[in-house]
Amino acid sequence: MNRYIYEIARRHPFLYAPTVLSSAARYDKIIPACCKAENAVECFQTKAASITKELRESSLLNQHTCAVMKNFGPRTFQAITVTKLSQKFTKVNFTEIQKLVLDVAHVHEQCCRGNVLECLQDGAKIMSYICSQQDTMSSKIAECCKLPTLELGHCVIHAENDDKPEGLSLNLNRFLGDRDFNQFSSGEKNIFLASFVHEYSRRHPDLAVPVILRVAKGYQELLEKCFQSENPLECQDKGEEELQKYIQESQALAKRSCGLFQKLGEYYLQNAFLVAYTKKAPQLTSSELMGFTRKMATAGATCCQLSEDKQLACGEGAADLIIGQLCIRHEATPVNPGVGQCCTSSYANRRPCFSSLVVDETYVPPAFSDDKFIFHKDLCQAQGVALQTMKQEFLINLVKQKPQITEEQLEAVIADFSGLLEKCCQGQEQEVCFAEEGPKLISKTRAALGV
Repeated sequence: MNRYIYEIARRHPFLYAPTVLSSAARYDKIIPACCKAENAVECFQTKAASITKELRESSLLNQHTCAVMKNFGPRTFQAITVTKLSQKFTKVNFTEIQKLVLDVAHVHEQCCRGNVLECLQDGAKIMSYICSQQDTMSSKIAECCKLPTLELGHCVIHAENDDKPEGLSLNLNRFLGDRDFNQFSSGEKNIFLASFVHEYSRRHPDLAVPVILRVAKGYQELLEKCFQSENPLECQDKGEEELQKYIQESQALAKRSCGLFQKLGEYYLQNAFLVAYTKKAPQLTSSELMGFTRKMATAGATCCQLSEDKQLACGEGAADLIIGQLCIRHEATPVNPGVGQCCTSSYANRRPCFSSLVVDETYVPPAFSDDKFIFHKDLCQAQGVALQTMKQEFLINLVKQKPQITEEQLEAVIADFSGLLEKCCQGQEQEVCFAEEGPKLISKTRAALGV
């Protein structure tokens, strides 16, 4: 078992210590059965698949959490934590949530610093406290609290959100009342906005964290504006209706992405992302662009098959993680000013910022190189993922050559490329065909695009 812990820890350096140990405890349970199985290797592969998948996901999430804490500071991280805890423990009052938020933030700080003992001990204390108060905390964690310490945290974190309290109105109109927001001290403003996030989150457990934080940011801007107007209360009433725009924007994006998925399927959805992100960040390598957009398409395929009320949180949550990985990549080696602006200006607005990026105007395409557009008979022999990858390489090189390429131009080139494949792959002299017809296609494409 120590060997397993060693191998997991060195393969996943960002994984929190409690997650490593809880995974080891789960792995330990499959050992007796698999050691008695006829095919032990197959048994371990099958039974450990879900553990391995969760390890990868947890590792990315832990790295993401530490990056957000480092880059956006304690206030943003505490706002994220208020949102998550208020959604999970809908019956718990704000004072109690505040206490938990500070404790949870402290644990994450220790885990991100690599302080293994403090990370383990302080995390265990929080879980022990939550279980000691489970009657008032949540009706969904009773079974979790019967588990051993190493399995307890994983269970509570992945438990369902508690049911909303009866009689909890969705309406938060005039939450401030007639108090003057602009007269609050900085600390009072932070506490008030945190209480707004708490109340909004427990009423909207179906919304993703960044969406709620966008609503809260919009609410803060609304209050600052209204208390400079002649009728602050009337201004608030009108403005609070406008806060729906943050949810509607997210819903529209989910609807558009799922519409594309239903119409095109996962591969062509990835190609749509590939074109868009090659224009936004042409400095990324083909491998990086394919990696990021494959994750986007996989998330789309997963989220779009959920019920409509769950698609929004699933899509925004997945986008937040993928964009977070892109921002970690930017931090290591800067991509371009647009990506940098989106990654650093506001955590809540990262995804809308990336959605609004169109073309990197600072990018200067490389001189045209025939070497990137030479076709061979391996295009005819390739199948499945290998063929898709070759086609995507062509797509990326094309967009990098002309980032301003229009949809109509792209469709025309793709149609010509498909015609080339059909003509050459049906003939006997495939290599000769590509050598003759390939340059003709490229000349036609260069003339059409002006490159």
